Amino acid sequence: VHITHLISNTVFTMLFALLSAFSVRFELILFFLLASLLVQGLVFYSLERPRILKQGAADSTTAGNITAYVATTMLLILQFIVTRHVTVQFIYESYFEESGWILHLMMGILFLICLFLFVLFRKSKLKWIQYWMFCFAAFSVYGLAEKKDSNFVLQTGVVLGIFILSKLLSRVRILRVSEMVITCVTAFEALFFFGQDDLTYAICFLGAFLLSMIALYEWKSAYEEIFILVFEAFVVMNFRNDLTIAIMTGILFLGILSFNSLDFFRGKHIKIWNYVNLGLMGCLYLAAAFYNNMISCILLLVLGCAFIILTFRDKFGMNFKWKHFILVIFLCYMTIIWEIPVPIYRSIILMVIAIGAVISGFALREKKLRVTGLVLTLTVCAKIALYDFRGAASVEKMILFLVVGLIALAISGIYIALEKKMV
Repeated sequence: VHITHLISNTVFTMLFALLSAFSVRFELILFFLLASLLVQGLVFYSLERPRILKQGAADSTTAGNITAYVATTMLLILQFIVTRHVTVQFIYESYFEESGWILHLMMGILFLICLFLFVLFRKSKLKWIQYWMFCFAAFSVYGLAEKKDSNFVLQTGVVLGIFILSKLLSRVRILRVSEMVITCVTAFEALFFFGQDDLTYAICFLGAFLLSMIALYEWKSAYEEIFILVFEAFVVMNFRNDLTIAIMTGILFLGILSFNSLDFFRGKHIKIWNYVNLGLMGCLYLAAAFYNNMISCILLLVLGCAFIILTFRDKFGMNFKWKHFILVIFLCYMTIIWEIPVPIYRSIILMVIAIGAVISGFALREKKLRVTGLVLTLTVCAKIALYDFRGAASVEKMILFLVVGLIALAISGIYIALEKKMV
């Protein structure tokens, strides 16, 4: 009987709301939907009351009862949202602009209904259904507000309030999934607010995410990644200049370093997210090839070297066998994308990197690194002879080829001599 009541109440309420949308004022429809939600909660409490009083009693029909209640209540809440967004916008738009307080009144009534039912179910885990229902309704009604809206501040506050509340309740195990869902939705809201051309609201969202870092108990690694991405989006959408890529790289680097170094922030599967951030950083460095800014290149060079030296270790799960080779390739890449007016200067820097690789290879006893330095040396010699002075006179070219050949022979001889001594 109770389940029949739940279903029939939902069907007839929605039917009435649809048929009366063009003839009854929207606030009356919203109030009627709220009254039906209260009835749904009371019927469900009457259905579950015997089990609530007998704590721990098992009943195979409980899951079905919960499903029926959640499904019917969600339909009523969706009808509430549709009435607010569709009916109000296309039928009562002019009236709603003058009486926007009515919607906030209805949301206040919805909050009181959910709070009343929460207290009614306080001895059961079923009380959290009301929390989820209100969060869903509030996000749907107040989410993605436009700055031109007179209630923009209130709408921003509601979204941030739900987010902070989810973090305060993060120790409740049953709310782990909903906390992550609310976090993801809030992150999406933050992206929308970042594009409102007003740093005040953007900083509010950024501050809320930063403040919530002190309440990390579950999903630590995933939450930290969301925080980093929100910070990156904030920089991209509000500080677009030649140093944007360098700043974004610095945020990634500091995020990886801090989240892996502090035990409080180090969660499960953090190594996976380290690789994700490594991929993001690689994309940023590829994008840096299209921005010829000297200061940005210097910052990226310093950050990249520090990242490879400090994070390519077992602690970060990225102790690659080829990390020294990666460092040499990175230095060569940064030298190539650096806009240097005289080509020979670039060749000189590459030659220094090559000689450094050979010396480091002998010092670290890594044959792969030594061979890499030798190959790079010969490549730079070829570049100097064939490209850097391609427009020079014949006599100058002959002298140049002679000098380059002597350099190559000297390095090869030193390499062979040192390698024999190692053996």
